[in-house]
Amino acid sequence: MGQQMTVYDYRGVPFTDLTTPFTVAEKINEAGQGTLVISLNHPQLLDWQEKLILPGNLIFIQDDRAGNWGGVMDEPYDYQGDDLSVSLYSGEKLLDFRRSPDNTVKYNAPAGAIFAALIALGNAPGDMRVREGYIYGGGDPHELTLRGNMLYELAKRLAANSKMDFYFEPALDIDGSLIFKAHWLQRRGKSYDLDLVEGLHITKGSLSMHEDGPIQNDIMGYGQSSSWDLAPKSTQIDDTSKGKYGLRQGSFPTQANTPAGVESSTIAQVQKRKTPTKQLSAEAIDVKQDLFQYLDTGNSYIVSSERVGFTNGKRGISLPVRQVGKEFSNHAGEDAMTMKIMIEELRT
Repeated sequence: MGQQMTVYDYRGVPFTDLTTPFTVAEKINEAGQGTLVISLNHPQLLDWQEKLILPGNLIFIQDDRAGNWGGVMDEPYDYQGDDLSVSLYSGEKLLDFRRSPDNTVKYNAPAGAIFAALIALGNAPGDMRVREGYIYGGGDPHELTLRGNMLYELAKRLAANSKMDFYFEPALDIDGSLIFKAHWLQRRGKSYDLDLVEGLHITKGSLSMHEDGPIQNDIMGYGQSSSWDLAPKSTQIDDTSKGKYGLRQGSFPTQANTPAGVESSTIAQVQKRKTPTKQLSAEAIDVKQDLFQYLDTGNSYIVSSERVGFTNGKRGISLPVRQVGKEFSNHAGEDAMTMKIMIEELRT
């Protein structure tokens, strides 16, 4: 197949395959944004007219190397010369077309069960073309209150609070219509014994890294209680960070209500804050056509560079990372395809 892009209406009914420049993206726990550029004189646009590019139309891109991508057309649209630029959003955006009921709804359940309920709420007033996929049902109960909120924001909040992941997978139903399987995972992705080296697997000069804070090495965590004085608390200190950067204190509210739970959460927070966080992006190149199978969102591996960053005071990095997104374009006729990957330092 190589690569094939098909346009569907909002009901999932196919219009036609379409060949035109595009860039699409996906991100962890949110919708990725891309662009489709079509000539106003494109034969299929002349044939289908506005129906082909209506906001709400669905897109399914099947790619043997970069992986499948599905999403929806939506504003903004830009007309420039003889070209039309259409914004594309990955399937998670469909939740942004639905709100919760106007009455107050409260949940106290495992995060996966609440997510499944959000999908049901979204389909109730009209089919979103979203179906339950794999739903992880474990974990502690979480509270979520709905008061006419947009379901997209609720899903993102639920993922952040539970530290779990969700994503929408495009698929074809038995009748050939397009659907999206909504997955809720304890953690998305796999861990690979793979080292992406700048200049070999990563285009030289394309790796960029952003370091940010706050740096905190003395953190007091506190739990849930009706009284501050009765709330369980734990103070955790990282002496190595303190010796390098000086004393940097912080406080941290946890969702725990036991001393052990507060201690565990605070230890994790110190691990996260003891050094600057690192966010990276790079252009990966698939020369042998065997690399991109490992570059799915959520996957973990190593990234190495002699050019950026410092390790133990010396220039260069060899960093455990987790991929938090990717971006790719159409690549007809190209032997070596490139893909932009968004990654962040992996901390345990």
